[in-house]
Formats: sequence, structure tokens, C-alpha cells
Amino acid sequence: MHRPLRRLLFLVAALAASFAARAQTLPTWRESTPTALLSGASLYGLAYGNGTFVLSASSNSPVTDFVLTSPDGAAWNRVNLPAGTSGIRQVRFVNGRFWTVGGDGSGRSTVYASTDGSAWSAVQTVTVGGLGTGGGLVDLAYGNGTYVAPLDLGWLTSSDGVTWTARSAPTPTGATLTAATGVAFNNGVFIATFGSVSTTTSVFRSTDGLAWTPVPSLTSFGGYTRVFVFNNQFVVYERSNTNPSLQGQGLASTDGLTWTRTGTTNNPYAGSGITGVGNGYRVAISGVPALGNFRVATTTNNAAFTDIGITPVNRSIDRGFAVGPSTIVGLTAASQVVVGDAPAAAPVAPTISAHPAGQSVPAGGGVTFSVTAAGTGLTYQWLFNNNAIAGATSASYTIAAVTAANAGAYAVRIANSAGTVTSNAAALAVTAALPSTAYLANLSIRSTAGAGAETLIVGFTVGGAAGGTKNLLVRGIGPALTAFGVGGALADPRLDLFTGSTVLVGNDNWDAAATPPATQAAVGAFALPAGSRDAALVRNSLAAGSYTVQITGTAGATGVALAELYDLAPAGTVTAATPRLVNISARTQVGTGGDILIAGFNVGGTGSRRLLIRAVGPTLAAFGVGGALLDPRLDLYSGQTVIAANDNWDAAATPAATQAAVGAFALAAGSRDAVVIANLAPGAYTAQISGVGNTTGIALVEVYELP
Repeated sequence: MHRPLRRLLFLVAALAASFAARAQTLPTWRESTPTALLSGASLYGLAYGNGTFVLSASSNSPVTDFVLTSPDGAAWNRVNLPAGTSGIRQVRFVNGRFWTVGGDGSGRSTVYASTDGSAWSAVQTVTVGGLGTGGGLVDLAYGNGTYVAPLDLGWLTSSDGVTWTARSAPTPTGATLTAATGVAFNNGVFIATFGSVSTTTSVFRSTDGLAWTPVPSLTSFGGYTRVFVFNNQFVVYERSNTNPSLQGQGLASTDGLTWTRTGTTNNPYAGSGITGVGNGYRVAISGVPALGNFRVATTTNNAAFTDIGITPVNRSIDRGFAVGPSTIVGLTAASQVVVGDAPAAAPVAPTISAHPAGQSVPAGGGVTFSVTAAGTGLTYQWLFNNNAIAGATSASYTIAAVTAANAGAYAVRIANSAGTVTSNAAALAVTAALPSTAYLANLSIRSTAGAGAETLIVGFTVGGAAGGTKNLLVRGIGPALTAFGVGGALADPRLDLFTGSTVLVGNDNWDAAATPPATQAAVGAFALPAGSRDAALVRNSLAAGSYTVQITGTAGATGVALAELYDLAPAGTVTAATPRLVNISARTQVGTGGDILIAGFNVGGTGSRRLLIRAVGPTLAAFGVGGALLDPRLDLYSGQTVIAANDNWDAAATPAATQAAVGAFALAAGSRDAVVIANLAPGAYTAQISGVGNTTGIALVEVYELP
């Protein structure tokens, strides 16, 4: 045998032995294929969220679309989807909910949603005709107030997750693209990828999810796998066969315009387009043909990978991963499921996206400094003039009533095992004390809440000062109402706080650590049972502007709910210059008897507050509201006593100019809407709206602070 040939065979044998030795030192992942539950169906996608893994499954003969759920990737439970569901593909977890889309093959696609992966509801059916054939979900992203959902051959968008609109998929002139492979949102922009093998770009960029432009720096590449966001970067993989030396190579970008390669051909994981993100890691896979199986690895920086196991023989994970806190689940195109142990959460060094802001506060007023930081396992220590403040160890620091001694510089030191960062210093100036004033301290409204058109929506405006912010307690009560004798209470309300169409924060099942009972009790809110499914949240540092609170029933449930807003300002600290609630409103159905509209509110502080209170019915028709209450009557109560009332507003008693001065929309001249103006001392009041002659319909109750 020739010496060069013997040397080549020796090197091949040594390489195979090296791979084998390496594989023997790694844990082998366990197969967890739920064969008995599939019944001939195929698994298409998987996601992890709210403590649950979800696998989507579809079968066309017969139609048996369903999902499988598991807390750990080992034991699986089959959950049937709503009747008529067909053609589902991927499942995604976005904005606290699981989503999937089914297509019936005739250009109609139906959006489905679930908070726990088990109870699903059909959100909307959309006809995609003329814009593609629709079909099942490919991917889903949310950003800048918009959901973007590529389908098999189609495109959907939504501003609220309830109303979905068919759109044309991005396609450059003269190019032929196959279906989208993915979409993601990061740093204010969307990136969408396509699987084309043409020489035209197949990566697109958008700021609103509606208008898309091709990424010019990628025009020479010919197709990409699903796009992911990890470590503040978009990550895609080249899949073109036109350039074998680059096939499977990863690229990363922070803005979607400038892209760099994330590895070399010497790194087997750089060539893997099969990936998953979670627990501070990105997971990737690479084939080892000599062994007949595949190595799995993780990275915390999109560059250096660490092996964490090998898959069972011939189990190629080519549908991706879902990463939980202690388990990683992989899915193959052959509907095989493999499970491995996830490493402990990777530490990510802290970074600050919003530093504390300087403030000027009158003596006796309250002040809150806050910081927004990213990272894992963060600890906080607030500093006053570079000295640690005892007990100030959260993301915000509040002084309930400032004095001259509190004037100075405030900063916060944020740390974890990966590093430490200190915020910019924020100056606190303490000015002369201002007298306390009367103000709207809270609002509550009880009504039916559900999904879609039955969402209970409460609006409010923060104003009253040229600068500064407001801290609020917001609650959506359902189960706790049963203790007060309320029948048909909403069993599991979800609460979301919006600015425009953007969700600022949400809650489903209140957390005593995040919304302490003591904080709720301090403003007079009744206690919630420990572990109840009521929703509650504290939102600090709301800037001046308009907001809405939306209360829905999870899984499409409907029932009686109570929406509540509380100003968290300490008693006696609200002055004429303090940011406060200057307008609160709610629109809902008005019934008869015990189902009339009752809005409760409190005036706090000292002195008195002049308020404009309106019950709008007929004028709502001008805004396209159907079924408006034709003749509302407004009665204002203090305890059991009516202190003001109106049926059909009087332009002389409640001038249109007075209403317009505080931003209230104009009422139709001579309309049957009801309006009162009252000067109220601190205390509790209720505005009760009923229909004259026991009529029913939709009405809007509004309370405005007047000068």
C-alpha cells in the first residue's frame, strides 16, 4: 500500500475515533416521541411559554388537528383544538400567549390563541384570497404595536391580536420567492426571511410590519432559514446551494442592515440553521455522519459553542428547539421528539436602557427614581451622593415625602455574576412646599368582560403637571367578587395596560411579590385572596398622556369583572403641580335593575375638586358605535344620597365650551346625553347610568377634572 494512502486511512480512522471518544463523554438525549397520541398526524412546530411546552399536530385524513402539551418534555397530554380547525403548522409564544393559524385550503385562515396551551379559542377567520392561498402559521413576531404573521402562502398583521388583516407578502420586482421562513423583531425593526434560492435578496426589513424593503447588503445571498433574536442580535443562516462554501453559515446583525458572519467552516455549529433560544442560551445542532447522530451545543455570545449532548442515532433535529428552564425539547421532520437537560441559566452582564431622570419636587411631595436594565439575576443598590441607601435594592427607589435633606444625586449600581454597571446620576432638587389639593384618587367600574367586542376597556389620562410621572395600581377582579355575593364572576381575568395600541405591561394571576398586599391596602383596595386568579399590577413612572386598561377573559371566557385604578401618591402629597388622573372613562353595556352602569370614584386630598361627569349614549352613534343607549340618565350619589342628576344635557348649565376646554368631544346639540358639573369634597361617589324607560344599550361614562 502506498504510504500517502496509508496515512490518509490513518487520519480518517483517528478522526472517527476522536468523534467517538468525544461522543462517549457527552450525555445522550432521551427520545420522548408521543407516538400513542399522534394517531397518524404529523408534528409541525413547538414552543415554550408559561411553564409549558406545546407541540402542534395536523392531519388531513381525517382532519384531526390538535396540540400536545407537557411541563417537562417527557409526559405529554393531547388537547383537541376548536371544532373545524385544520391545516395548522407552527405554534409560537408571543406577548404571553400561544398562537397558531390553520388554513382550510380555500384561502381562508383562522387565528387561534391560548394562554396555557390547553384552552384555545378561535380569534378570527381571515380570507386571504388574491394575496396568496393562506394556510398555516410559519412564524409570528410583535413590535411597535403590530403583530406580523407569515403563513404558508400569505401574510397577516394585527394591532391588538384580535382583529387580523390579510396583507401582501414582501416581494421585490422581478423576483420569485417561496414562502417566508421566519420573522422577528429587535431594536425597533422587523426582519423577515424567505427560502428562495434565486440571486435576489430574500431578507426584508420593516419598522411597522406593513411596508417592507429588501436588505441591500444581502442581495448576493439566496435564501435563509428562520430568523431568531438572541443577545440583542438578529441571527439567520444561509441555505443556498449556489455557494456550497457558505451554505449553512450564520450571520448576525443588530439593526438588520449590517450583517457579520458568526463563525467559520471550522466551527460545525456555525453551519446549523436549526436553533432555539431561551434560558440565556442559543441552542444549535450539527451532524456527525461518522457516528450516525448529531451533536447539540449552546452559546451565550453567538460565537463560541459548548457541547451539551448527542441525539439518539438518526434523530436529526431539523424542526428546531424549544428551551425551558431545565429542559430542551427538539423536534424532527419525522415527528420524533428528543429531550435533553438544559444547562443552568447563562448569566448575561447587566446593561441599562433607561437611566434614572433628575427631578424637582416640592417639600412634602413624593418622588420615585427608576431604572430599566437587562440581564439575568440582577441585583440593585441605590446610591445617594455615592453612598449606599439601606434597603434600596429594587429597580426603583421611592421617597414618600421629601425634605431638604433629600436633595442631592441618586444613582443605582446593578450587578450579577457577569459584571457590574452604575447608572448616570440623577439630581433631586427640593423646592418650597405646595399646598395639597383635591384630586381623583381612584375609579372602579363593574361590568361584563370577555373577549373581542366584550373586552372591558377603561381609559384614563395622566396630566396636571408640566413634567413628572405617576405611579398607579391597576386591578382586574373576577374570582374575588364571589365573596361579595356577585354571581357569574369572571373566573380568570387578564389585564393589559396600553398606550395607543402598544401593550406596556400585563398580568394574568396577580403576584404578591410584584403587587404587595400592603401596597393595595394603603390606597383602600380590598384584599385579594392569596393565589387567586384575579389580575393586578403596579405601574410606576407613567408619563403624561392617555392610556387604556383592557380586561379580557382567558380562553375566551365571559363573566362579571371589576376594573380598578388607584393613584399611589401618599395622602397629602398631591399638589396643583403633581401629575395625577385628570380624566377617567369606561364604555360598556347598560342594563336594567342590578345591571345598570355604576362607576365608583374617590376624591382625595384637601379642599374640593370641580368635576365634569358625562353619560354619553346617542352621540356614540357618530363614532360608529352600534346599539348605543338612546336616552341615558345620570345620577351622582354620595353614599345613598343623590347629590346631582341630569336627563338630557343643558347647554346653559353645562356649557359646550367648558366641556371642550378639558378635551371632551362635542355632544350633538339637543342630544339626550346626560351631563353634570359638581364641586366635590374628598370622599367616595358613584355615577349611576340607566336608560330612561328601562331601555338598554351601550354608554360611555366620563369623569373630567375641571379648573
